[in-house]
Amino acid sequence: MWLFTTVGFFSATQVQNPSKYNLPEGTIQVRARVFEDLEVLREKYLPELSETIHLPMRDYPYRGYVDKCCFSAALVQMVSDLTYSNFKDEVKHEQGKERADLYMDVWTTMYGAEHKLEDKRAKADAYKAKPVLRFEREALREIEEDDFERDLHSQLMQQERDREDRIARMDATNSGWGDYTDPQTEELRGLGHMSLVDEDDMFRTYVDDSEDVDSADNWAKTWAVPKVPKKSKKNKKQSKRDRRRGR
Repeated sequence: MWLFTTVGFFSATQVQNPSKYNLPEGTIQVRARVFEDLEVLREKYLPELSETIHLPMRDYPYRGYVDKCCFSAALVQMVSDLTYSNFKDEVKHEQGKERADLYMDVWTTMYGAEHKLEDKRAKADAYKAKPVLRFEREALREIEEDDFERDLHSQLMQQERDREDRIARMDATNSGWGDYTDPQTEELRGLGHMSLVDEDDMFRTYVDDSEDVDSADNWAKTWAVPKVPKKSKKNKKQSKRDRRRGR
């Protein structure tokens, strides 16, 4: 256990396999992070505490050993000497402001336990296993299915709104391109890459028949050529006469 006292901060545990260390059964190991804490504890309350052992590579570098009965008597004496009304103020008076500030940090951390642990326990109590009747299971399943369908419908509606917004933005971007149709916009509308103009009115197919071509390569000899009306000789002469007359 951890002990925050006016004489120091300690971690007390029972030694496991004491015979391995030539210690009697029920030996308590008292650990500290500050050397003076064990010295003051030994002087005021626990003279039976062994000499301090220094292990610099451990999280608690200082420790001593004592019988459990002696350690219990020391705790009883600490309680008997308790006369203060504010622990932090007493620590400041006995051990200084720096120690009191460290204890204040511990107090601040543990202040969150009031909400974190209580909320966790309340949730655990709410979900404790209990017998559920058949009709209750069916009702819970229906509620879960309704929630799933409602969430799915919301997602689909949101996707539809996003699609419409994207089409609107593309239309606004392409508005300055005349009759140009953005393939992405048409694909969103579900038209794919369909042309909105009848190609037969704009193009004719020209095939070069000067040599035989394998049908598989016909595409290489075929292309779209715009229709250009040809002028006859009569029309050319008429155009010259019109230019001379200043028409």
